[in-house]
Amino acid sequence: MRGDECHDLTKPARYMDLLKDIETLWLQTATQAIIEHVESNPRERFYAGSFWLLYSDGTKFGQPCFALNTESHIAKFGSDYQWAPADWQFPCVESTIEVLRPLYANLTMHMVGRDEAYWNKIVEEHYACIARVCRQITLAVRAHRGVFSDVALPDYFVVGMFEFCEDEPLFSTLIRNSIEPEVLRKLPHPVWQSE
Repeated sequence: MRGDECHDLTKPARYMDLLKDIETLWLQTATQAIIEHVESNPRERFYAGSFWLLYSDGTKFGQPCFALNTESHIAKFGSDYQWAPADWQFPCVESTIEVLRPLYANLTMHMVGRDEAYWNKIVEEHYACIARVCRQITLAVRAHRGVFSDVALPDYFVVGMFEFCEDEPLFSTLIRNSIEPEVLRKLPHPVWQSE
């Protein structure tokens, strides 16, 4: 399914349908991006993927970026960048942008004229969709299940919402919601666990 096939722009869309399609398409495209990058870079060891730039301002619902990073990139630039997707080797996988763009355009159209409370509700539900995608991919990779059964990824590979922002509680909440607690406890440099 392509993003532009999901909804007719001339008909009003329900936000639940839009978010469901966004979740489904992110799961497909992020999975495909991981596999393609691993296969295209056989000498690299990928350790993480991230959704970031989760942006909305009351007039526009921005499309997040999906990023990937390798251990060699961290070895070169240092562990300070381990969980900072803006500085990763692949900070925004272009193939995911093109596929998801129409859905986010539709979501923005749906939000026109809505009040702040409605925006806040949809932003929270969007966070929940992305968190579920992160957990599903992490679980599938670590279990070597389905399309990841023969993909050369380490057992500690993780996908999360590593969204650095001025709001530290939001940053920690997004990470905790997108990564299972037992997985999060074992990640190196878990700066988001301090309470």
